[in-house]
Amino acid sequence: MQKTKWCWIGLFVAIHLSYYASALRTDHLLWFFPWDAIQTEKTMDYSQIPHAVLEWRQGGNLCGPFTMSADYPLVRGNVYHPVFTLLVGLPLQGLSIPTGFAVVTLVKLFITSLLFVDLYRRAGQSRRFVLVAFVWWVFFVQGVEIGSGQYHFFLNTSLYLFLLGIVEERSETWLAGWLLASLLVKPIALLWVPLLMLRGKIRVAVAATLAFVALTGIGCLFQGGSQYLEMMVRFARLPTDAPAFHREMVFNLQAVVLHLGGGDAAAVFLKYGVGLGLLVLFFVPRISLFCGLVLATCYYLLFYSGVFEYHYTTLIPFLVLGLLTQRDWRHPFAIACIVGACLPSPYFLFKQLGLFALQPEMAEWLQGIDPQRVVTAPGLFLLLVVRVLPAMFLALFLIARALDQAGKGTSFEDAESTGPWLTV
Repeated sequence: MQKTKWCWIGLFVAIHLSYYASALRTDHLLWFFPWDAIQTEKTMDYSQIPHAVLEWRQGGNLCGPFTMSADYPLVRGNVYHPVFTLLVGLPLQGLSIPTGFAVVTLVKLFITSLLFVDLYRRAGQSRRFVLVAFVWWVFFVQGVEIGSGQYHFFLNTSLYLFLLGIVEERSETWLAGWLLASLLVKPIALLWVPLLMLRGKIRVAVAATLAFVALTGIGCLFQGGSQYLEMMVRFARLPTDAPAFHREMVFNLQAVVLHLGGGDAAAVFLKYGVGLGLLVLFFVPRISLFCGLVLATCYYLLFYSGVFEYHYTTLIPFLVLGLLTQRDWRHPFAIACIVGACLPSPYFLFKQLGLFALQPEMAEWLQGIDPQRVVTAPGLFLLLVVRVLPAMFLALFLIARALDQAGKGTSFEDAESTGPWLTV
């Protein structure tokens, strides 16, 4: 039994290593994703932070649009928090862009491996640990995050360590520290603040939020740092029909509604209606803190107008710790949703069969991009559905289970594990 478990884990690790091989050498994952999911111009996303620090050191802005040209692939500007930009960018200044990309990529692998060893030490005897290892290593859109040199990995790491503190009831200092770290990477955990306060984590929520505000204020003192606040507001106000330059690559429920012909009004009504419903659920005692955090994160994935496919890696910390600590996550329906979230979209089948590809005579504007890497409707709709539905159904399942238990009058402890880690 133990040997079989390690054989499975070895296979999952090998699959994960193939993501790094693609990022650093082979590019084979491009075959699995539509145009621009993984940039063919390597280091484009990675280079924004080192380049932002370079511009700032030469008198330019730390955040916002770039003004200096570069001899390496570069996005339009730096969207990250000024403090996070300096913490990451300054140590990378002595490295070339390709070398820095490789170093950061290998750092991701090292942290992933280190945290997995720690997780095995804590819960390796769980009967579900093979499934946990599958989620940890195989979750397929990790290949997009790794291959594009994104910094989203550091958000996921911070959220994992925060959630680990929740399930193990660690100190408020631990919780506030990792919550703050996640906010400095991307401030999506601001959605968690009302729930944290309602579940007795007032000092954690207040400390992390005030520290984030203070560090943002300090960041605004650097030249161009104030543009980070402007970008936060602009991203929060992205229209339901996202800008044309990334419309085809947005993976949220609103995109599904629009593809079904629901219109902007229906998508906006759904977004704010569900948001209000989520806030009401926060007041339901049966919605545990862990469950509420999952629901808030799913809301972000399903309704933020700038969600790309790699954003779904944010689910990994929840899926891993949910399987190990929450009894409801052992239900076959929940497991089906989890496995579905980990799998690749059917795009690679579309490509192999020649389905839903843009016709060559219509592809002049692509400027040399392979027309087969641009998916047209209904192929795009199918990709959206495959990525969106597992998160949506898992959220609905958790709500239904919690409310059903509330109706039966069962105690809170009956729905959760009696200890941090389930062994059966």
